[in-house]
Amino acid sequence: MMKNVADDALIPHAVVELVVKNNWNLLKAWRKHLGMSQKELAAKAGISQPALSQMENSNNHRDATIEKLAAAMELKPEQLVD
Repeated sequence: MMKNVADDALIPHAVVELVVKNNWNLLKAWRKHLGMSQKELAAKAGISQPALSQMENSNNHRDATIEKLAAAMELKPEQLVD
């Protein structure tokens, strides 16, 4: 049986629901879903809280930063980009 590539980057319904209901991007929806503050996630990812805030309010993300954030949330980078 072939493995479906999409199976590796699943997004739970609860996260999708946060995106749709609140008009958030995936990054913010995942952070809220995981119960993390901006300060906590930024520190864990090694970026500033203002940088994280800016990313949550736009869809302009650097790949290297997305990788750091994904690692901090124990996700795959593909799960954070719309």
